[in-house]
Amino acid sequence: VDGYATAIFMMGSDASRWAPKTRETADHSLPYCIAIALLDGEVTSASFADARLRDPAVAELMRKVKVAEDPALSAQYTEGAPGRVTIRMKSGESHTAEIRYPKGHEKSPMTDAEIERKFRDLSAAQLDAGRCDKALAALWQIENTDDVGNVTALLTK
Repeated sequence: VDGYATAIFMMGSDASRWAPKTRETADHSLPYCIAIALLDGEVTSASFADARLRDPAVAELMRKVKVAEDPALSAQYTEGAPGRVTIRMKSGESHTAEIRYPKGHEKSPMTDAEIERKFRDLSAAQLDAGRCDKALAALWQIENTDDVGNVTALLTK
């Protein structure tokens, strides 16, 4: 993984990033997130469950991850949040993907459907489907509400 200096410092330089024990450490761990994405094809709230944090397959793949700053990517930060991942297969073949504006960046905004999917994923443990639907409807209309307390009330159990 090649990235800009700030990302490598924040998500790949500390020893805790290489052996995350908590959800909070794991979601700020570049090697953990890369390993999960490769193993599962996506990173969701389930990616940070205790069982996943202790999964030997995740730990084994994390040991193969290497992170480094690329000065050319650092030069693109803060205008972008660039990164490059290169996967080297046992056969010697390699695959590289690079992105300058990750999904959610102002220059690569999430669609409404992506925002809703993320909200549903992150709120599933707190809200049943009906309450989630009501909260989403209220949040999409928050600029029209006179009392945001009515909206935030939908977000609590």
